[in-house]
Amino acid sequence: MNKGLGYIEANWIHNTNEYGVLYGEHPYYMEGGSDLGELRMGLEGRMTTNWLGWLTLGTQRGRHGYHNETILAGLRYMF
Repeated sequence: MNKGLGYIEANWIHNTNEYGVLYGEHPYYMEGGSDLGELRMGLEGRMTTNWLGWLTLGTQRGRHGYHNETILAGLRYMF
């Protein structure tokens, strides 16, 4: 990649609603999803004159062992 850009991002996510499902007559709610810490890092840049690419790695952590890991990759062709 030429003319690339790297970045690091830190976020705090506060959800005011409880999320869950109703299974029969019993509700089950997600524990640990109300206050999350998030860290993401990535690269983006032009690969050629017409192609742009990016890659992002991220993780979210909350209480009660909640965690979520993500990998995002993309390509864009501009004409």
